[in-house]
Amino acid sequence: MDAEDDGYLWDDWPKLLDGTDYDGKQLLTLLRNGNSPFRGAWDVEVLIREIEETLGAEVTDIPVVTRGSNNYGLHIKLSNRPDIVARLARADVNMPKYDSFSVPFLTGETKFEAAATARWS
Repeated sequence: MDAEDDGYLWDDWPKLLDGTDYDGKQLLTLLRNGNSPFRGAWDVEVLIREIEETLGAEVTDIPVVTRGSNNYGLHIKLSNRPDIVARLARADVNMPKYDSFSVPFLTGETKFEAAATARWS
């Protein structure tokens, strides 16, 4: 998960159990079969639980995961609501040698996203 040098920049794109790059498709199916490409990096089950508890809906599919410059984007299908997109930061400010945006900058971004989300909820 480290960048090429000693500075931590962001998570590498995940690999499947056979060592090939994950194609970004059918994450829920892979997870249910015990083959999460994110194993060891972050727990997809925790994300699913949080979404289901917060939205009162069952996650029925995660057909596509994409990688942006700073975030993973997950297209999530729900049982009784419109589809959503979950964005997860690819860099973690809690990691040793974190080398990216400052915490005050990230706080401002988070407040903006929370306000935008609340506006459209």
